[in-house]
Formats: sequence, C-alpha cells, structure tokens
Amino acid sequence: MERRAFLKLGVLGTSGALVLGAVPALGTDEQRVVEALAAAIFAGVPLGELDVVGAYERSLAVLPRSVRWQARGLMRALEWEPVLRYGARFSRLTPSDRQAFLTGMATSSLYSRRLMVHGAKQLLAMATYQQEPAWKLMGYDGPLL
Repeated sequence: MERRAFLKLGVLGTSGALVLGAVPALGTDEQRVVEALAAAIFAGVPLGELDVVGAYERSLAVLPRSVRWQARGLMRALEWEPVLRYGARFSRLTPSDRQAFLTGMATSSLYSRRLMVHGAKQLLAMATYQQEPAWKLMGYDGPLL
C-alpha cells in the first residue's frame, strides 16, 4: 500500500470512528423527560434561572460513552414506564401523578426500579447544583478559592 493511500485510510477511519463513537445530545423527548423530572424532584423550587437540560447535557458530556448511553436509556425508560399504570408518558403526567410515580419507583420492592429513580435523581442533582444560580437558591456563597 502506498504511503498516501495509507494516510487517507487513516484519516477516513479516524473520522468515521469519531463520528460513530460520539453520543449525540439529548433528543427532544429526552429533554422533556429531564424537564419533567426536574420539576418533580425540585418541586416548589423556582428553576427559572437554571438551565437544567443544558447542564444535564454538559454533565453527561464528561462521562464515559457507555454511561452516557445508559443515562439516555434511563430517561427513555422513565418516560415510558408509567404508561401502563397512569395511561400517559412521564412528561405528560400531572405533577401529582409524577410524584406518585417517582415515590412508587423509589419504594418499589424491585431493586432495579429503585436504582432507576435514584440514578436519575443523582444525575439531575449533579447537573443542577453545579450552576451558580442554584447556589443562591441553597444559600451557598460559592467556592472559597
């Protein structure tokens, strides 16, 4: 193989790997789930200044690729899980039904259901609490350095 052909193959292969290996940003459905989940978890907290979805996407971006895919799958699972019991997707439930659904999942006898809710809450909290406007809501003055 000629050197030039080898270099072209390397550039094309690397570009293809980068494109195929990238985990895309959240889709519209996943964004709605994140917004609905934030409204349920932080009920009563004014989230107006916070970019919950953007912060969630930025938090996912620094995690390993496999974890990003799992987090996206988690949002989809949370979106569709309540359909049989409540007749609607999570993002379309009333606030009281969202709370009831999350409480039921968090107290379920099935470990996997409890893990789903706690994992989603932790990811969302990690994304939300790293924003400066959230610090003010909590009464935190920010880092000392």
